[in-house]
Amino acid sequence: MAELRDAYGLPGIALSGYGRDDDVKRSRASGFFTHLTKPVEIHALEAAIAAAPHPAAHHVA
Repeated sequence: MAELRDAYGLPGIALSGYGRDDDVKRSRASGFFTHLTKPVEIHALEAAIAAAPHPAAHHVA
């Protein structure tokens, strides 16, 4: 995720069945913008998408 974020400005939202503090820290350390634990409520997912930074425009040659 960090590579995609750094190369293309893509924010990632981790969706996982694991939600302990260590799991969230690992997701963030891996480059994800935020971490949601399944089962995720649609309102939480919508809020995470709305809060995510918009990727910078990149042109691929």
